[in-house]
Amino acid sequence: MHAGQSLKAPQKVRPMNNQTEIPGFTLRLRPFRDETLFSWCSRYHRMSANGRDAATCMQLFGDRRIGTAHDLPARLDALVTRSGGAIGDAVSIINQRTLLPFYLPFRSPRLAALAHEAMRGPSIGSLKYQLGLLTSGLGAAHPLKSCPRCIAVDQERNGWAYWHRDHQLPGTWICTRHQVHLRVSPCKLDQRARFAWVLPSSTAESISTGASLNAKDRGAMRWLAKLASMGAELVQLEHGKLDDPVRLGLALRRRLVDLSLASPCGRIRWRDIEPSLDLLSKRQLTLPEMQHFADKELLKGQLLRTLSGRSVTHPLRWLLWCSVWFNDLQALKASYDQSAPSEEVQPDPTPTSTTKNGPNTWQATILAEACAGEISMSRAAHQAGVSYSTFTAWASAQGTEATHRPKKLTPEIRETIVNHLQQGHEKSQLAAGLELSIETITRVLRTTPGLQKQWHQIRFDVRRAAARAKWLGLRQGEEGHSTKIARRIAPATFAWLYRNDREWLEILGQVCNSARRGNHAEQKQKNAQQRRSRAIDRLLDRREGSSCLQTHGT
Repeated sequence: MHAGQSLKAPQKVRPMNNQTEIPGFTLRLRPFRDETLFSWCSRYHRMSANGRDAATCMQLFGDRRIGTAHDLPARLDALVTRSGGAIGDAVSIINQRTLLPFYLPFRSPRLAALAHEAMRGPSIGSLKYQLGLLTSGLGAAHPLKSCPRCIAVDQERNGWAYWHRDHQLPGTWICTRHQVHLRVSPCKLDQRARFAWVLPSSTAESISTGASLNAKDRGAMRWLAKLASMGAELVQLEHGKLDDPVRLGLALRRRLVDLSLASPCGRIRWRDIEPSLDLLSKRQLTLPEMQHFADKELLKGQLLRTLSGRSVTHPLRWLLWCSVWFNDLQALKASYDQSAPSEEVQPDPTPTSTTKNGPNTWQATILAEACAGEISMSRAAHQAGVSYSTFTAWASAQGTEATHRPKKLTPEIRETIVNHLQQGHEKSQLAAGLELSIETITRVLRTTPGLQKQWHQIRFDVRRAAARAKWLGLRQGEEGHSTKIARRIAPATFAWLYRNDREWLEILGQVCNSARRGNHAEQKQKNAQQRRSRAIDRLLDRREGSSCLQTHGT
């Protein structure tokens, strides 16, 4: 905070750039080095002496709540306009004051542009889902973390303790400047403080992360410090610089070859690599985000998926591999830049090579030669480093049917299988009826051109028809349940329709709601008629009763 006295009062004051205005004085609030946007807003909240958090949010962002997120805030364009650019433009705020840059190097430039647009707009919407946080298994929360020594230094040097962005990054639990463990604030994890503006304090409450970190374990402390340093490196990379999972897998495989943990042709030497996986599983116990993945067998499966070119679900997973076999993130980046699909290092033929991602550029070249009949499917599969069934499935997707090698699967049995699959029959029932394995049925399904798509479409149509019929029965049946009650009765049906047939679900809801509104008027008329009928019946009963009394009296 800088205070300066001007000779005469300013004639025009930009809103929110001058937080406190006194005749002849101007107080300006500038962001500190590595300070998050949330921290700057929290300091402004203290400076402005606003009694309510919502008042500060409204002044800064034009909304009572949106903008208080400490990791991926929205309405940044509104903030820039209202603050007069006191903290920079929207792009610089995103790149220097938020956690978004941690995720963008592993994402495409197109997704990066969409993420920027969401944070500059009125709401981030499904941004965390698009970044893969909700499906990564590591969670989408970013707890507020602080270093007790940084708090003391910042207060002495600046008069403020503030949130450092490097401390908030996933996988960062050590202050690289002071080599001490970070403290976790309960704020933002507690619903009561979800929309509050808070700053770190040496006397504030700290919660336990459950991590088994021993400060005397120098090896673990050095590893955590290395992980934190790589996270700080990652936010400095440009968007999309590591967005190709195939090249990432090749870069890692090359590194394993250099360390003699894989053969020159790229085959993993598990006996040599297992000690590293065992040590990494123990190190994971010190990471709150990844304690539940601290298992050597789980790491082995994750490594296989990584080497096969699976998409990156969370950058922290790649930082783990990098921390074990690379000196720093720049070494991974250099290996990534040098890695292009070639025949020098071939993928290890493992069952994890799947058709979900399809062949890479090098494998696609071999596939084209096989489909053209230049080489056999067996030889092509061997050159591509995948199993024969996987390669023939790729060929089937290109419209080329491989030559069948029948054992028990005669042409007649194969034709029977194809006919039943074209009708949408369940694979397990078909296998039991023909006394074959499910793998055999699946192989026919994947290697017959067009059959897999047709089978999935028929099964989808059947599932949709059943779900529609059940939902119609609940909404338009004799009971005529409302949407709320119908969801309680059949939550799975509603969830399936919401994901796969939302347009029909919304149209039906509008029809049923309008019908229910119309039925209210009809019901009112019916009730009125019933009341009149009951009144007439009572009058007739009284008349008959009085007639009977007169008869007995005479």
